[in-house]
Amino acid sequence: MRGNHESQAITRIYGFFDEIKRRYKISLFQAFCNCFNHIPLVALIDEKIMCMHGGISKDMHSFEQVENLPKPTDVPDCGIVADLLWNDPDDDVRDWEENERGCGYVFGRKQLEEFLKRHDLDLICRGHQVMEDGYGFFGKNKQLVTIFSAKNYCGDFDNDAAVMNVDQDLMCKFITFKGDAKKKAKGGGKGSK
Repeated sequence: MRGNHESQAITRIYGFFDEIKRRYKISLFQAFCNCFNHIPLVALIDEKIMCMHGGISKDMHSFEQVENLPKPTDVPDCGIVADLLWNDPDDDVRDWEENERGCGYVFGRKQLEEFLKRHDLDLICRGHQVMEDGYGFFGKNKQLVTIFSAKNYCGDFDNDAAVMNVDQDLMCKFITFKGDAKKKAKGGGKGSK
């Protein structure tokens, strides 16, 4: 699924444009951006697990809204597309608040529970935040999980990485990969439920 970095503006800020321009042609960068603008924003697993990069949106009232978004679409500064790519959960908020990242919002447990009930969902699965153990839960009854699949993120963090497998009964299993410092201290990766 599409992440917040898969937009023309963000790829320019973080050097992807410069690297493509230096090594290839600008037309290749435009081809990448066109591809980014077609990547799905949301996936549904058996109508019960919603997956996205960022977080839930206060503007999303049905899945048809997402299905009916025009393609190609760039990432606007606000609205449902920006929310699905940029929003984050936060234990300390009681309502929707502006995200300190400069785009999107943060939401609390109440907003998560209302969203799950409105859409008849059991779980939200997302990325977008470094997790020390590769994954972490938020909300009552672990109704939101953040999965981060890049260990030792940017060389600045000593985080593990994780992937989540969902079986036919919608049971989730996490496979983690130790960060380099942890790997040296403890050895190997681990599987956990």
